[in-house]
Amino acid sequence: MAVLRPSGGGERLLNIAHRGFKGSFPENTMLAFEKALEAGADGIEFDVHLARDGEVVIIHDERVDRTTNGTGRVQDHTSRELAALNAAALYPELSPQRVPTLRDYFGFVRDRDVVTNVELKTGVYWYEGIEDRVYGLIREFGLRDRIIVSSFNHRSIMRMKALDPAVVCGLLVDCWLLNPADYVFDSIRELGAALGSRSDLRAGG
Repeated sequence: MAVLRPSGGGERLLNIAHRGFKGSFPENTMLAFEKALEAGADGIEFDVHLARDGEVVIIHDERVDRTTNGTGRVQDHTSRELAALNAAALYPELSPQRVPTLRDYFGFVRDRDVVTNVELKTGVYWYEGIEDRVYGLIREFGLRDRIIVSSFNHRSIMRMKALDPAVVCGLLVDCWLLNPADYVFDSIRELGAALGSRSDLRAGG
C-alpha cells in the first residue's frame, strides 16, 4: 500500500509494507517487518487485537488457526500463550516465529525513521479499551508523529481522536454507504482522518 507524507518539497509517496514483507515471509511477524525494511519499505502496516490478559498483540485474523499452529480466538489466549505458538505455520522452513506484541514492535522501530499504520481489528469483536492501550504505548515510545491508526470500526477512530485529536487516523470502509460522500467527508472533518482509495494504492504500487 502507499500513503502520502509531507516533505520539504511538498508530498512524498511512501511504500508501506502490508503485514510486513508477507509475500515471502510469515505475515505480521517481526521477521516480516525486518525484511520489509531491509527491502526499502518506508513503513509497516499491521493489525492488532487484545489478548485475554489485555496485551495488544499483532495478528490479522480474529482466530489463530490460519497463520499459527494453534486454534481458537485470539482473545481467548493470553499473550504468553500466543507467544508460544508458531506464527510461521505456513512457512515451515522459517519456523519458528512468534506472535509479536505491539510493545515488541514499538521497541524495534523506536529509533528508526519508520511510518507505522496500526489497524485496530474491532470490526468483529469489540475489544474494550484497546484504543487506550494502543495510545498509551504510542505515547510511551514517543511515536505519535510516526503513527497512523486505522479501523473499519469508526467508533474506534472516534475514541482515538477523543484521546488525542492530533493522532493521524484513517477510516476504512468495506461496505456500501448511504450518501457516502456526506458520511465520509463529514467524518473526515469531524475526526481529522485521512482519505484514500484503492485506486490510489494501486497507482502507488
